[in-house]
Amino acid sequence: KITDAGLVHLSKLPNIRRLFLYGTDVTDKGLPHLKGLASLENLCLDETRVSDEGLSNLRGLSALEVLHLRSRLPVSDRSIPLIIRFEKLRELKVDGTKITPEGLERLKRKLPDCRIE
Repeated sequence: KITDAGLVHLSKLPNIRRLFLYGTDVTDKGLPHLKGLASLENLCLDETRVSDEGLSNLRGLSALEVLHLRSRLPVSDRSIPLIIRFEKLRELKVDGTKITPEGLERLKRKLPDCRIE
C-alpha cells in the first residue's frame, strides 16, 4: 500500500499527469511531496485520510483539471478558497465530505465550467 513515505519518490517525477491514491494510507503529512508536480492534471484522493490542512499543500498545482475528494474525508468549507483557485478544474467530486450545501453552491458559482458532485 502507498503511504506518506512513498510519496517522497513522486517528487522526483515532475511530469506526472495522473495520480490515483484511492484507498491508500496517505494523510496530510504526505501531501507536501506533491507540491512540485506542476504537470499534474488528475488527482484522486478518495478514501484517504486527507483533511483541509493537507489540501493546503496543493496550492501550486495549476494544471489540475480533475480532483476527487470523496468518501468521508474531513474536507470542509475551509478548503473552498483553495479549490476555486484551480482555474482549469473541470471535474470535482466532493460527495461524502463535510462540505455543506452552501459550500457546494459557492463552488458551483465560482467554478461554472466544472462538473461538481
